[in-house]
Amino acid sequence: MDSIKDLLQQKADDIDLESKRTDLQLAQAELDRHFEGGKVVAEKITTDKVLLVKLQSSVVASELRFAQTQIIEAINKSSKQRIKSIRSRVK
Repeated sequence: MDSIKDLLQQKADDIDLESKRTDLQLAQAELDRHFEGGKVVAEKITTDKVLLVKLQSSVVASELRFAQTQIIEAINKSSKQRIKSIRSRVK
C-alpha cells in the first residue's frame, strides 16, 4: 500500500497546475530568471531534447555556457519534457 505522501504527490501530479503552460514557455520563464528579458529567447525544443535559443550577443553566449547545467536542471524540474542540452545562436 502506498504511503499518504506518495498518494498526495500522485494527486498533485495529476492536477498539474502548470499544464496550461507549454514546455517552451516554462523554459523561457527559467531563462528570464537567469537573464534580463530579451537577452535569451527560447525558440524550439527539438525531438532529440535540445533547447534552441537566440542570444543578443556572444557575451550572453558565454554567460549561458557557464550557467547551462543549472538552467537545464531548473527547466527539467518544471517541464515534462527533459532537456539534454542548450544550443544557441547569436541574432
